[in-house]
Amino acid sequence: MKYRNLILSFLFFTSFAIAQEDSTKGTDLEKLFVSKAASYFCYGNKNFLPCINRDVELRSESCIAYVIRSSKACADQHIYGANLSNPDAVENIGVAYTQCSMLEMLEVEGKTYGNFEQCFNSNYSESNVHQTLNK
Repeated sequence: MKYRNLILSFLFFTSFAIAQEDSTKGTDLEKLFVSKAASYFCYGNKNFLPCINRDVELRSESCIAYVIRSSKACADQHIYGANLSNPDAVENIGVAYTQCSMLEMLEVEGKTYGNFEQCFNSNYSESNVHQTLNK
């Protein structure tokens, strides 16, 4: 249930999109997609990142930059080259990328999924989930 609303962030957090550090990679649509997915962790559901890296300042451009920087392999795997103009595929691509990004960030930080899950379950609060995603 907590993970179910991942894709909704793509619809509601478009204003938080920023360019990737490697601005030569990907089309504008691909870069926007990655930025919107990153905004989920920073604005949409603020329960995840504190269990991955407590030093990341939520609700900031530096947060989005951190997520993008820490999930490059997932962007390469799921976003770049994907058919983002196909509305039927976008949801699946978004969910796969977001799930992959969380696991990649855990790896970057040297944390296990078990440690993350324990922190997440102990600290989860619906108040950290944007009201639009709680509907």
